[in-house]
This record gives sequence, C-alpha cells and structure tokens, in this order.
Amino acid sequence: MENARGRLDVAVGDYDERSAHFAGKIRNSIDDDMKDSWWNDFKGGVADAEWIGEWADRLSWVATAVGVAAMLFPGIGWIAAALTVAVLLAHTTQAATGNGSWFDVLMDIGALKLARNGVKAAKGIKLLQNSSRQTASQSAGAARQVQSASRTAGSRASSVAKSRKGGGRSGNARKNARARNMRQLAESRADGKKAAGEVRDAEMPQITAQEKAGVLGDAQIGRQMKDIRKWRDEFPGNAQLADNAREADRHRDALVGSWGASTVLDSGDKAGDLASDGEYSRMKDRMTRSVGSRW
Repeated sequence: MENARGRLDVAVGDYDERSAHFAGKIRNSIDDDMKDSWWNDFKGGVADAEWIGEWADRLSWVATAVGVAAMLFPGIGWIAAALTVAVLLAHTTQAATGNGSWFDVLMDIGALKLARNGVKAAKGIKLLQNSSRQTASQSAGAARQVQSASRTAGSRASSVAKSRKGGGRSGNARKNARARNMRQLAESRADGKKAAGEVRDAEMPQITAQEKAGVLGDAQIGRQMKDIRKWRDEFPGNAQLADNAREADRHRDALVGSWGASTVLDSGDKAGDLASDGEYSRMKDRMTRSVGSRW
C-alpha cells in the first residue's frame, strides 16, 4: 500500500507539472499582437449563453398558444406579435454569431409578415364598416326626406300658390302660406335627419356560430362583416355600398389566409423533425453562417 501511495504521488506530481507547463505555453500563445475583436468576443459570449436558445424556444411555444387564444380574444393579439418579435431578435442574434440558423430567422420574419397582413386586413374591415354606415345613413336620410316631401307636395304647392300676390289675399294670408310651406319643408328635412340618425346609431347585428367561425372566431369582425352586407342589401342601388362589401370580402379572405399560412408554417417548424427523422434540423444547420471576420 505504501508503494502504491508513492507511485500515485509521483503520477500526480507529473500531472501537475505537465499541466502547468502546457497551460503556460497556451497563455504565451494567446498573449500576442493579434487581438480578438469585440465582435468575436460577442460571438463567444452568445455561444456560451445557452439560455438564449432555450428562451427562444419557450417564447415560440407561448406565442403559438397566445395566437390561438387571440382568435377568441382579439385584444391579446398584440401579445403574440410582441412574443414573435422577441423570438426573432433571439434567433437573429444567434444566427449572426454562427450559433443559430438563418432559416429560423426567415421563419420568424414570415410569421411577422403574415401577422401584419392579418392586422391590416382587420383594420381595413373596420374602416369599410364605418364607411358603409356613413353612406347608408346619408342614403336613408335622403330617401326619407324625399318620401316625406312627396307626402306634402300637394299642400306645399297650394301654399306656394297662396303666397303669391293676387286673388284677393291679404298680406297676412300670403305670409301664413309661406310659413306653412317652410314648416313642411323643415319637417321633411327633420324626417330625413331622423332616418339618417337611426341608421348611424343602429345596434351592431348579432352573428351565428357559423358566421363567427367564418372569421376565425373573431366576433367583432364577424359583426362588422354582417353590418357591411346588411346596408348593401338594404340599399341595393348604391354602388359605394356594393364596392365596400366586395372589398370587405377581400380583406376577410386575406385575414383567413394569413392565419392559415401562419399556422402551417408554425406547425411545420415544430413538427419538422418528427416528420423527417431529424433531416429538418440538419437542413437548418446547413444554413448556419456567422457574420463578420474571424479576427
């Protein structure tokens, strides 16, 4: 046992001596006139920060979950967009330093582009709904005013005739006839204004479950679409309302298409390795390139 301990001490001593010797040579080699740039130091720091990739993966899953929930609660859609931006920044940092794939960056940019298209389409539908309300309000007011004026056309014609000189009518009689005519015209205008207000302030229509599903569960957009079509149908001769309905349908298709494409991209990215037996990750690894020089 004593002999074994002695041999062990010699081996440990040799190890310590040799390790110190080669550590010194490594330090001498590093301590030269060729200095690493701040970029290489940054790349090394990113390579050591494994938490960046871990958090990017977690945020990506959270963004997917929030995106699905946003179909029922549109107000939280901005959270999904913010999470996607955070994931994009993390993936871009990794890819630029050679610690991640540029393919992930392209996927994130595609997701943001599709989300932007969906938000833009939703805003377009809202603007068209406001436009249709205003146009329908004006049309309803004008139609009611004409209808009201036609009912009193005979009476107003008589008043106009009686307001003229001649026929043995006194000045007060002519004055009263003119006042009656003006009062009836004012009543027609008031009727038109009332009709316009009724359209402008009308309650938003309720939608069915099928109509809600047609806009990915967004009840607000579903009601806006139904409102646009309602005024188009009530005023079939109005070209502006017909154009608004066609444009709203186009925006709705863009909204549904953006969500569908985004879902396919996200699902494909998360299930790629399972479907390809790891080839998906190997393909992404081939798109790993750092930015900047090596020195």
